[in-house]
Amino acid sequence: MTSSRSLRLPGRRRGRLALWLVVGLSVLFFLISPLIQLLAEWPWFSALGYERVFATRLIASLLLGIVAGGAAFALLYANLRFAQRGIVPNPVVMQMNAQTPAVDVTRLVRRLALPAA
Repeated sequence: MTSSRSLRLPGRRRGRLALWLVVGLSVLFFLISPLIQLLAEWPWFSALGYERVFATRLIASLLLGIVAGGAAFALLYANLRFAQRGIVPNPVVMQMNAQTPAVDVTRLVRRLALPAA
């Protein structure tokens, strides 16, 4: 018979599962309101015979959002890279104790510029 201890997920895997659950719920939370609005407006435009106006409005909103989001991302990323270009002449390396490996903090900060943007 298996013990209850062997049925548990490892700590790292459980943390990833919780992270994906939080990300999924956040995406669902931010997408549900526009989706409900879209589903409410479509029958109204259809009843009036203005499906083409609805489609044009929807496409224009999507394109504007994509262009504005891309521009904001490009500006933030360029700003972060510009700010990091001369952080330190020598890399900052931290080691908590003798048993743990040293961590190059400068490289980590540079790698986090893309997700932070």
